[in-house]
Amino acid sequence: MKLHQLIDIDLYPNKDLIYSGVCLKKNAQIFVLLNYKVKKRCFDGFTVFRSDEITKYRYWTDREIARIKKDNRQDFQSILPLERIKTFYSVLNSLSRDNLISFFTNNKNDTYQVGKIIGLTRNNLTLRLIDQEGNWIGTRKIKLVHINYFSFLTDYEKGLISNLT
Repeated sequence: MKLHQLIDIDLYPNKDLIYSGVCLKKNAQIFVLLNYKVKKRCFDGFTVFRSDEITKYRYWTDREIARIKKDNRQDFQSILPLERIKTFYSVLNSLSRDNLISFFTNNKNDTYQVGKIIGLTRNNLTLRLIDQEGNWIGTRKIKLVHINYFSFLTDYEKGLISNLT
């Protein structure tokens, strides 16, 4: 896969989801995507996947690229130290402790959890959880090996920050 190319990632058969965006980094451990928000036709935060989650993808056509309404990739360019991040731990460690992050795990209900990192080791993280209305609802410890992927700086997390009570 070529870096800095616009792609669609198909997470099927593990999840019935397609993510669109620009591949910023790929190694044996992680795959970093600058998300593309189809409805707004602009870029919207990051998603970091385990590389083995990515089994199918396709490059965008020139026609699809021409549909980008606002090419705001530059707004995200200096947020992640791409040269230093190599694992989930290194990405999480590089983020501001003020960031809200959505974590998607291997659980049976296919749910996700959103929170701020209040503790991080190479094996675990501790989150201060937030609900959909912006209320703090407690803490939870998650093993890094149980995380399939996580997103941050998207409109969703930004909206939750603005709702904080």
